[in-house]
Amino acid sequence: MEFKLTLANDDSGKLGGSVTVNRDGNEGEPAKLDDVKLDGNKLTFSYTRTRGDNTFTVHYDGVVTGDSIDGTIKTRFGDNDREFEWSAKRTAKAGPSWTSLFDGKTLEGWERIGNENSKWVVSDGAMTATGPASMLVNTSGPYKNFRYRAECKISDGGNSGLYFRTTRRPGFSDGYEAQIDSTHTDPIRTGSLYGMCHVYKQLVKPDTWFTYELEVRDDIWRGREMTRIKITVDGNELFEYMDFEKTFKQGHFAFQHHDPGSIVHIRKVEVMPLAD
Repeated sequence: MEFKLTLANDDSGKLGGSVTVNRDGNEGEPAKLDDVKLDGNKLTFSYTRTRGDNTFTVHYDGVVTGDSIDGTIKTRFGDNDREFEWSAKRTAKAGPSWTSLFDGKTLEGWERIGNENSKWVVSDGAMTATGPASMLVNTSGPYKNFRYRAECKISDGGNSGLYFRTTRRPGFSDGYEAQIDSTHTDPIRTGSLYGMCHVYKQLVKPDTWFTYELEVRDDIWRGREMTRIKITVDGNELFEYMDFEKTFKQGHFAFQHHDPGSIVHIRKVEVMPLAD
């Protein structure tokens, strides 16, 4: 038998909570706690349950030591008094988690900016761009500190870019750009932070899916404010760039369709916001 204990102050500052009993993997309904008291490191509380025609009260007492509680449970069921030992440990706080920005089926949450003849469609679970140049911007945000990742594929001779901290109606110069380029005439290749830190070696062949991941956060280094930008391709961290100009403060995510000769595919777009 396992117990899930939740303790918290209510709006008035009074200590309360609930307890849920898990028997053989079957979790019951949470029971509201009565008479919750914490005196120094001594915790007491109770709750009332009805089982069949019987109503009974369960009394807990325990000693809090760090992130653990140890004590006894006392109850009377029918004519029987029962006493058990119990213990509890504080669960770790849940950390930040990934949120999907693309449902794999529609362009909901995305808006094309630029030439109206540019085409962004969803096919085989990916966003695909063809035709004249344009941008596809995500309407959520703005975001400041975050991890961000997407799976990308660029055609032979194609050029694209993964934009972050950009505007809601971006042009090619608005926001940071992680280049997507395997064989375009522009020699700045995939893995580059365009205009800031360039990679000239081909890391990914054209028409090949790869995972782009960024970690972006404002920080202080030796007393100077700056923005850290870490770029990873297929699990290999390439570099961490420190932008002391803090060129772009916060903004949205977008993908660039560079020219009519390019075809870019994007899927599995996810963001994990980080604390400021």
